[in-house]
Amino acid sequence: MLADIFEEPMKRGVLKYGLKGYQLIPIDGPLPFEDQSFDAVWCNSAIEHVTVPRSELRSISSAEFKRRAEKHQKVFAKEIARVGKRYFVQTPYLHFVLEAHSWLPLVHYFSHVTRYRLSKWTKRFWVKQWSADFMAYSKRRFKAHFPTATGLLDEKVAGMTKSIIAYKK
Repeated sequence: MLADIFEEPMKRGVLKYGLKGYQLIPIDGPLPFEDQSFDAVWCNSAIEHVTVPRSELRSISSAEFKRRAEKHQKVFAKEIARVGKRYFVQTPYLHFVLEAHSWLPLVHYFSHVTRYRLSKWTKRFWVKQWSADFMAYSKRRFKAHFPTATGLLDEKVAGMTKSIIAYKK
């Protein structure tokens, strides 16, 4: 079974892979599943986007974005651990030189307001279209959000950590 906040990709996934079905989940709040109702939860490059609604990106301060993003990401991480007997959660690493969503160096260190303005400006000419709706993880914060993880892994490129993975066997 698939679960996501967007219905169309799940419809295509069910048809393409012959899965039993899908569940549309709310954008905010607890997941509509019983404890440990999934054998495994796979979350790949998504948790960093669990921040604020895109409609609020333009008007929110950097401090408020960071506060709300931290709260929502922490809740989402707890929900992943609650509904899955096992889990695999991958996210781009905060301290990798190239920011994964924009392909621009060091963008993830900018304030939310600056990232938002830069994303709007670069849409006119940059090869990678991106949104400033993400808050990247450090290893320390990722570990704190997944205290039940069996392990944490680094995905490396050219000897540098590109993304981090929390998993529970």
